This record gives sequence, C-alpha cells and structure tokens, in this order.
Amino acid sequence: MLPARIGRVEGMGSVDALTGRRAECGLMDDLVTGASASPVVLVRGEPGIGKTSLVAWARDVAASRGMVTLSAAGTPTERGLPFATLHQLLHPLGTDEKTPRWRRAVADALNALDAPEAAGAAMVGTAMSVLELLTDVARETGLFVAVDDVQWVDGPTRDVLTFVARRLGPEPVRLALAGRDEQPDPLEEVALGQGWHTVRLSRLDDVAAAALLDRVAPDLPADARRRVLDEAAGNPLAIKELPKTITDAAYIDGGDLLPVSRRLESAFASRMAVLPERTRRLVLLAALHDSDAVGEVLAAGRVLTGMAVSLRDFEPAVEVGLVEIDRDKVRFGHPLVRSAVSQDAGPATRQEAHRVLARTARSPDRRVWHAAAAAEAPDEAVADQLDQAAVAALQGGALETAARAYEEAARLSADPRRRATRQLLLLEMLDEMGQRDRALTVLELLDPAVLDAGERTRLNWMHELLTTGAWSGGDRVRLFAQIARRMHADGDTRRATAMLVGIALRSWWSNVDADTSRLLAESADEVTAADSAVHLIVTSLAAPEERGAKSLAAYDRLDLSLADRNAEVMLGLGLGAAGLGDHPRGRQLYALAVADGRRQGRLSSLTQALAGSAWCELHLGRLRRAEVAGEEGRRLALETMQPLWEATSSLAVAASRSLRGDVETALMDADRAEEVFLAVGADPMLALVRTVRGYAALARGQYDEAFTQLYAVFDPHDVAFHQHHCTFLVAELAEAGALGTRAEAAREAIDAVLDRRLRTGSPVLAAGALVARPLLAEESAKADLFEEALRDGLAAWPMHRARVQLHYGAWLRRGRRIAEARGPLRLAHETFAGLGAVPWAERAAVELRAAGDLPPEQVTAAWEHLTAQEIQIAALAAAGLTNRQIGERLFLSHRTVSSHLYHIFPKLGISSRGQLGAALAGLETSEDLGRSGTAN
Repeated sequence: MLPARIGRVEGMGSVDALTGRRAECGLMDDLVTGASASPVVLVRGEPGIGKTSLVAWARDVAASRGMVTLSAAGTPTERGLPFATLHQLLHPLGTDEKTPRWRRAVADALNALDAPEAAGAAMVGTAMSVLELLTDVARETGLFVAVDDVQWVDGPTRDVLTFVARRLGPEPVRLALAGRDEQPDPLEEVALGQGWHTVRLSRLDDVAAAALLDRVAPDLPADARRRVLDEAAGNPLAIKELPKTITDAAYIDGGDLLPVSRRLESAFASRMAVLPERTRRLVLLAALHDSDAVGEVLAAGRVLTGMAVSLRDFEPAVEVGLVEIDRDKVRFGHPLVRSAVSQDAGPATRQEAHRVLARTARSPDRRVWHAAAAAEAPDEAVADQLDQAAVAALQGGALETAARAYEEAARLSADPRRRATRQLLLLEMLDEMGQRDRALTVLELLDPAVLDAGERTRLNWMHELLTTGAWSGGDRVRLFAQIARRMHADGDTRRATAMLVGIALRSWWSNVDADTSRLLAESADEVTAADSAVHLIVTSLAAPEERGAKSLAAYDRLDLSLADRNAEVMLGLGLGAAGLGDHPRGRQLYALAVADGRRQGRLSSLTQALAGSAWCELHLGRLRRAEVAGEEGRRLALETMQPLWEATSSLAVAASRSLRGDVETALMDADRAEEVFLAVGADPMLALVRTVRGYAALARGQYDEAFTQLYAVFDPHDVAFHQHHCTFLVAELAEAGALGTRAEAAREAIDAVLDRRLRTGSPVLAAGALVARPLLAEESAKADLFEEALRDGLAAWPMHRARVQLHYGAWLRRGRRIAEARGPLRLAHETFAGLGAVPWAERAAVELRAAGDLPPEQVTAAWEHLTAQEIQIAALAAAGLTNRQIGERLFLSHRTVSSHLYHIFPKLGISSRGQLGAALAGLETSEDLGRSGTAN
C-alpha cells in the first residue's frame, strides 16, 4: 500500500465542484488534465476563503484520474527551519515499499538537505535532484503536487519549489501553490514573470453562501442562520464553522462584528473550553511544536502534565473537529485552529509549553527555537545557541532563517555590545536579501557607540547604502572608497575587497570624473595588493582610461589555470576585460565564468556572466551566440531576481535581433528595459537602450535616426551619455553619419573619443577607428585608409571587417572600378550572411548586382527556425552529450531535454542524433556550444 500522504486511485473519476467555485474548479481541472497553458497555479486569498479546499479538491480530482499526489503545508513554527516543508513533501515517497528507486532518491535528497554545506553553492544541485525525482515519479501516471500556506514555507524550500516550477515545461507534473495575500509578495512576482495562472479567491455571493450553509447546517434556526450569514460575510470557512459555535440567543442577537479570522479563532477557541485539561495541554503542544510527529507531542505531554498520556487523550479534540490523527501524525484542520489554540492559552502557559518542547524536541534546531520562545528575559546562553543556528543556516544558504536567528539573538542579548554586533550582522543580511524597510528599522535600533572601530566602519557603509539610495556620482564613489580603506585598516580586508569590486563596477557605469577614478584605483592598490586578480578587476573597471594599457598588459600575464579559481573571480575578470574594450579576451573569461558558475551552482554569477558574454559576442559580430547567451541570461536573471541584469540580457538579445533584421521585437524589448533603468535611476545604462535603437535604425536604413540614437551615448549633455560604452560604438556611429547627413558631427564626436582614449590600447576602439577613418575621410584619402583597415587586424572583428569590405566595394563601384569592387563585396556578403546580419547582407547583394555580379542564392538554414534554447540543446547533443548531461548543464530535467529534441528533429528535417552535426552546419555557435554548454 502507498503511504497515506500519497494518493493513487485507478480509473477515471469525477469530483463535484465546490459550492460557488465552479469557474475556479474549472481552472484547477484544466491544471490537472494538462489543458492549462501553465503547469503551475498560485491560489491567493484571505484566511478561510477556501484556498485549502480548492487545492484539496484539485488533489482529489488528480487522484481520481490515477495520478500520484503529494502534499505539504507551511507552518509558522517551521518557517525558520531550512527545508522543513520539503522534508514533509518528499517523506512519503521515501516510505513507498513498491518503488525502491523513489526510496533511494528521497533518502539521498533528504540526507543531502540535512548537511549544512548542502545548500549555498550546491543548492542548485539539490533542486535538480528534486526535479529529477518528481519527474521520475510522474513518468507513468503523472504527479500532482499541492503546497498549502506557502507564506509559511521556509525559504530554502520555497527556492527549490520555484526552481522546479520554472522547469516543469512538458513534464507531467502539476503544481498548485496556495497562500494568503501578502504585500510585498515575491512569489506572485515570480508567477507574473513566469506566466503562471494566479487565482485570487473572493468571498461567496449571497446565493452561494446560503447554499453552502444549507448544506453544512440544514437544521439551523432562522435567527441563527441569519446571524451566521451576516457574520461570515461570504467567507466559506466561517460559514462551515460558526454554526458549531452558535448555541445561545445572546450570541445570535448581539455582539459587534469582528474580522472573519478573529471570529473564526474565537469559534475554534470556544471548543477548547469543553476539552479535558490533559487534552487541552496536548493540543497546545501540538499547536506550538514545529513537527507533526504525534510521538514527540506525547513525550512532551508527559513532561508537561506529569502524567501518562496516550493517543486516547486526543480523542475529545478530534470529536470537536480541532485536530485529526493520521497514523503517526497530528494535524490541524485549518491554520486558524493552530493560531486559536495558541492565543487561547495565554503567554504564561505558552512559555511553559515552549520550555518543555525545548527539552524534549528531537531536533537541535527545534530545541533552540523553542528555548528562544520560552525566554522571559535576556538570556545570553540561548542567544549564543541562536548565533550557532544562524551560522549553520548561512552555511546552508538559508538567509531568511539566519536573519530570524540573529534577530531573536539580539532580542535576548544581555550585553549591549553583543546585541549591537548581532544587529549589525542582521543588517548586512537584510541588505543582501533586499529587505530595505526592515533593515532601516534595525538601523534605528542599533547603538553605534558600543561597537568597535571596525564594526562602526561597516555600520557607516550600511548606513550609506540604505539611506542615500543612489550610487552614481563621484561623491558616493569617493565616500565608499574611503570606507573600504578604513575597513582594510581595521583588519577587515575581505569585506573591503568585496566592497571595492562592487564599487568599481558601479563606477564604470556612473561616468565618474578622472580624480574619482584615480582615487578608486589607488584604493585598490592599497586594499587588494595581495590579490593580483581582484586588483586587476578593480583597476580595469575603476580607471580604464588612466590604467587601460597597464591593465591590458596585466591580462596578458594572467594565469587562468589557477586551481582555486571560482565563478565570481572569472566573472570579475571578464567584466574588467570587457570594460577595457577587449571583447575577445572578455569572451574567453566569461566562458570560464559560465563553466564555473554551472559547475558550482552559482546562479547569480552565472546570470551576470551570460549577460556579459552576450554583449561581448554582439560586439564581435557573433549574433546567434549573443542571442543564445542573452536568452539564458534573461531567464536566469528573472529567476534570481536581478532586474538590472535581466534588462541587460534582454538588450543584448534585442541588439542581436536588430542587426539580424527583427526590428519590431527588439524595439519593444528596448522600451521595457528603459522603464527598468529609469525606475531605479540607472541613467547611464540608458546607453544600452540607445544602442539597440541605433542598431534598429541602421538595419532599416534610417541613417539620421541611427545617428541621433547613437550620438546620445557620445554626448556629455545627454542623459544616455556613457564615457566608456561610446568607445564600443565608433564603427556604428561612423556608418550612420557617413550614410546619412551627419558625417561632420560624427567625425567630431569620434575624434574626441580617439584623442582621449586611443592611447589606452582598447581593442574595440582600435577596430572602430579602422572602420570610421575611411568612411569619414576626404575622398582622396579613402583608398589608402580602406586598404589599411583590411590589412590591420580586423580578423577578430568580423562585423567590422565586413563593414569595411562593403563600404570599400561600394566606393570602388561608384568610382567605376567595377572589377575591383566585386572581391570585397563578395567577401562582405559572405560574412554578413554567415553572421545572420540580414539587412547588411542584402545591401552587399544590391551592390554586387550593381557591379554586374550575382550573389550566391541565400537559402535559410533549417537551424534558423530553432529557438535560442533549442540551439543550445541541439549543439550539445551534436557534441555527444547525453540528455541527462545536457540537463545538468542547462538546469533542466533530462525529460525536458528529450522533449526539446523531439521538436528539434522535425524542424531540422532529421530523425537521429547522428544527423545533428550536418544539420547544424554553418551555425557558428555549434562547436563552442558543444564544448561549454553556452554561447562561449
């Protein structure tokens, strides 16, 4: 027999729709049957509104259709225990005698979750294991997973569930999440971003409310019936429960209306009054404990009552509907019952119960939380235990749990200095989690006078971050650099170094003045001298103009085979190289960062590396690579809640699409990204938006419009001005000016940049200059400059080289040097067509025809019909990776990979993996994708 928590009913069945919820039940039925466009539904509403009933109804429908069902629910007391709800959800699979493979998989997953080091960098591996387990369970009959009260699910479990939910795709797994309305609601933001269905339950109308009451209490007197309907106000749980409480005329006729949840809690609490004392104590222990194991509750009950207790003592509570006993589990019919029992007990009785649970609970984590709840006054011993719990939670990647532990430890601190130190740790954690309002509250409570010098420096840093709001501008950067130096002087070099890397990246995007750049670089000299890689990252980003040549030379000496290299360091080095305009080197470093990020499960740095890689590929003219990396970066940025990086990735995709001729889609993406940047005051990042719009105008042949968009990045008076990014756009601005009416303005803008920056050795600036000079030169000088450009090192810049060839050939043709024109025009057409730059390929074709030559007929390759993710999967499969290996590389289940290949084969006109290599011929991403798993 399957465990009680797993349901499987053979054959088809039907379950009557809930009263007043026909539309909602229809949507849930679509979820179960797969008719819904989304495999996930999020149910929201007030307490008692029917969320639990709706999800339970859907679970019954799934079971009636023969699906395996799993369910779990968050509880307030378990919210601080990492993976508590995931243990609850998976445990039944581990007890299934008929499916040993499930037992083994669950044991491995739960054992891994119990190890403090399992999460953090390995969190993704854990989530992937859960994904593979659930899809394996679903393979034969499908799987329905229901998670109730998600507002109380512990953070790590929520992370795993959302990770899995994003990757269900074609898998026969359906997920229903239910929880109370919250503001803000991060899960609802995820639902919107992922296209999940959201059901917000409203109160029942008068007809449905009356029908439900007639069904649950048909013999209720008329006066009582009227009062119940008035009091319940359409809340289904109130309609079901209030009739059990109304027993006298005084209640029927009088009393002020209270919020529904208060009335329900009062109704549940009133049933406690009729229970024997021993039963009341057991129910209270069950309500306060964060485990539903009835054995643990009974053990605590023996200590609390000083008497022998057994399951029979729960029977009076079961009879009045407060609890349910299911084999070895004790459960409450509704979360409000648990709340009502706790509130009814009073503070002294609750503390006594917590004190007992702190002695008898099996889990050390649970014991410390009960000890904290039982403490009546500051208690350093308990605060120390909470410190240890916080450290363990941090090792496991459970930031919210760690924050709650430090918060409780600060409350219980007898020593003012230790209280302040704990509040500072809490402050840093809240900032990392983005909980600014909560952090500001802690900041007000913290007494800086009792901190030591190093801690006060850290507090100053947090104060600046939380209260000033903006990073841009020299004043902020200089202040942060000074704080980093003070941290270093106080011996906290680790934090000072991490701070400088973040400041340097912001500085690159902030158009700071030369003095500020110099100060930041000098701070790096002082703070990061012992770490050559980090020193190179900071100085490259902080002072690309002053130290560009020196930094590029340092990159030449860099040892990239370091055994201890990690994703963050490789990402920083990639950012630095790209910031210097060395996109070929940046591309290589980002490839290492992507590989390390995948291997280490560091989704945040992987996201940023993919975004950076996309822009490097774009500037190098590798448009499909840019799109593949950018699409994955966009998906992961959404998942890791990095809106700026999501916008940055989206713009790389949009820029690629512009150059390939898909202008309308690109411009819509640019508009959306512009809203993101404006909302957070990231004005210099508008340079990326102008870049996309400039590319789109070039693709359409609207050269003056292209000039207007691109020139804004060069213009110090424009909000989109960017003193570094403009060096990447020299070739494009020159083309827009030369082919339109703004050649002189383009020449002036480019000359200003070259005068200031060419000495830095920026490779992209040097390549842009080779394109710009002949385009904007006097007629007499053009020939020599075109020849020089084609001789002088554009091999790494195919789009730049093809531009030179196109414009040189066109210039030769206009000068009636027809035979000479055909060679460069053929090469330009070949390159543009190969890169997928359709508008430019078409222009080269027009010029070729005008020169009396016919361009080769362009046949759209079959792989052009693949999505970016399909290209990744096809290339990896062509390189010999198995479906499981591809899934591990791309954080997908192997069945999702199989489904993608099922759709890829007919698009490519093939029937086997062995044909993939030939089908992808001409796709310039395939070889590299096969090696690295991304657009590297």
